[in-house]
Amino acid sequence: DSLTFVRFVPDNLCSEFHTFALDWDDDQYTVYMDDVKIASTSWGDGTSNASGEVVLSVCVPGSADFTTDTSYVNDFAVDWVKIWQKD
Repeated sequence: DSLTFVRFVPDNLCSEFHTFALDWDDDQYTVYMDDVKIASTSWGDGTSNASGEVVLSVCVPGSADFTTDTSYVNDFAVDWVKIWQKD
């Protein structure tokens, strides 16, 4: 089992659109931002065989109080979503 993260936070994270990608095969999930690999993971026997769904969210784990802390941006703009299956 493995989990790898790379710290990649561009200066224009909140001021411009970015491309995010999730690539998976039988062994692992790999996450990209603007074509830069930012995370990869595999658990147990590899990736899930269950049906999945796409969820777009700005949810951040932890104990921050986003209802009163005004330093967090509360806008979430999505230009488009494209999903395809590899052959």
